[in-house]
Amino acid sequence: MTTRITFRLAAFTLSLAAFSLLAFHVNSADKVSGSAEPTNANESKPTSDRVEAPIPARVGMPAPNFRLVDQHGKMHELSQYKGKLVVMEWINPGCPFVVRHYKAGTMANLQEKFGGKDKDLVWLRINSTNTSHRDYRDAKATRAWAGEYELSGAILDDSKGIVGHMFEAKTTPHMFVINAKGILVYSGAI
Repeated sequence: MTTRITFRLAAFTLSLAAFSLLAFHVNSADKVSGSAEPTNANESKPTSDRVEAPIPARVGMPAPNFRLVDQHGKMHELSQYKGKLVVMEWINPGCPFVVRHYKAGTMANLQEKFGGKDKDLVWLRINSTNTSHRDYRDAKATRAWAGEYELSGAILDDSKGIVGHMFEAKTTPHMFVINAKGILVYSGAI
């Protein structure tokens, strides 16, 4: 009985993993031409009419480069911050965990504590909420949200989910830290 349950659980897990990979490749292929353009040699190049997804970011490896627009319409490219410590925080202003951290001032306090007046730290908030989701906020609403919490810094629009897939961001808040050499050194919880 236990062996049968274990076998069924393993089969279900493998099926779910295969479905997730298929969905990731289908979604990535549809989204590669979006505003979040992967821009490094670490990505796969299309060889025909099929588009491959970029190689996902891994701790201990160079972080894949990307370009995203912030709430003020300014383009940000990860490579422009080489030589600085970069904190990337995945956000969704409607997520109860994000709301709790922002009401408590957790993120702003951490940004101030570790960044302060020293410009060797760059804090990028990335919102991968799809435009069809009820929590999606356009640039104007994002600016209002940032003002509500007196946030400084960029809130990048990844509504097509390309960069979220590149870094395999799973939750909000999901944190990533990239060292001054461009190496991803942390991926996980706050």
